[in-house]
Amino acid sequence: MLGKECFLCKKKLNIFSKYSKIDISQSNKEVPIGMTDEDDICRKCFGSSRETRKRFVSSGEIRKPVSLKWQSIFIFIPILALYAWLRIEKFWLGLGLHFLMYIPSIVIGIVIPFPWSVVVSIGVTSYASIYFVRKWSRQWNESISENS
Repeated sequence: MLGKECFLCKKKLNIFSKYSKIDISQSNKEVPIGMTDEDDICRKCFGSSRETRKRFVSSGEIRKPVSLKWQSIFIFIPILALYAWLRIEKFWLGLGLHFLMYIPSIVIGIVIPFPWSVVVSIGVTSYASIYFVRKWSRQWNESISENS
């Protein structure tokens, strides 16, 4: 048991941060190609990073191309905007972008009088959100086409 290495990255495993083939299956993830019952993977490889998912057999559900049109429409509906970011594995970046867009909105509200400040704020925040969701969706689709 001592001196075991991660099946994917070959780093030394400790007793608290290793995952077996059974652990991977129980977490609804695909088992890496060639992994046996004796092999384990580390916490970093078990995580949800894009590099790790590329090493796993694609189940088709995780790595599907997304429609730029639907991603853009989802941005205007609050709950679906989060879903749009989640589909391209940019949830936290998208959420951070939404919170960062409050800063220009406040500045616009101070500089421009009331009725127009709302219009300008919505325009600026919508443009930024659509720009990034489309940019990252294109990158997502390109990464899928490269891997298939």
